[in-house]
Amino acid sequence: MKNIFYSLALAVLVSGCASVSTPPPAAPVRATVSLPDEPFASIVPGMDYQAVAALLQEEVVTGYEADSLTGEFKPVYSRTLVSSEILQAGGEDYQVDMYLPQGESVPVPFIFRNGVLSAKGTAALTALRARVAADHAK
Repeated sequence: MKNIFYSLALAVLVSGCASVSTPPPAAPVRATVSLPDEPFASIVPGMDYQAVAALLQEEVVTGYEADSLTGEFKPVYSRTLVSSEILQAGGEDYQVDMYLPQGESVPVPFIFRNGVLSAKGTAALTALRARVAADHAK
C-alpha cells in the first residue's frame, strides 16, 4: 500500500515539473492609416457644382441614440450641407456652401463662382468676406 501511495505521490510531483510550451505572445498589430491633410482633399478648385455635389455624401452619422422599444443603438444622420449663402464681391456673385465632413464638428466652406468651385476652406472664406466688407465700405 505504501508503494502505491509513494508511486502516486511521485507521479504527482513529477507531473508538476513537466513543461508546457505556450506560444509566444502575438506581436502587436500596427496599422498605418493615411488620412488626407484636410477634409475633402479630393475636391479641387475648377470642379463644377454637380461634380462636387456628387462626391459629397448627402448624410453623415453625427451620433447614436437608443431605440426606446428595443434598446438597440441606431445612428443619427445629419445632412453634409449645413448652410448656403450668396455673397457679392467685385460685382460677382459667390455661392458659399458649408459642408460637414464625417467625424468633424466644424463645417468646411466651398466657394463657387458661376457654378465652378473657385476656393475652399476657412482662409478663402475669410478673404472673400474681407472683399465683401471692402466693397460695402466704398
